[in-house]
Amino acid sequence: MDDSVLENQTLMRAISFIKFNCIDTESRYLAASPILGKILQKLIEDMNLKYENRISLNLERAGPTFNLVYHGVKKNLERTIEWTDMEKSDKLNHIKNLASPYILSDDMVVELFDYAENQHR
Repeated sequence: MDDSVLENQTLMRAISFIKFNCIDTESRYLAASPILGKILQKLIEDMNLKYENRISLNLERAGPTFNLVYHGVKKNLERTIEWTDMEKSDKLNHIKNLASPYILSDDMVVELFDYAENQHR
């Protein structure tokens, strides 16, 4: 395995950790960053090209990627201080940004929206 592959894997893991696992208070801002989502998407696409992998960006309800992303988004929604001040459209975009680059189904977005609404009552 060449150094560029190791670098890509390391960056993918680091960004995934920040977006979906980190409990540091400041990480909540990074988790929703569209920039980090775009970087992670590019890294995944590069790995797919180099190794003919098929890491799907469409999140399905099975497997370790779903568990990581879905539960990470829920955890970050719990820590979203501004939730009650946000408009509904901003809340929906926030959920999508938290999951980015993974694409949530409409049902998952609604489910996560309802979860966050209940958490912030």
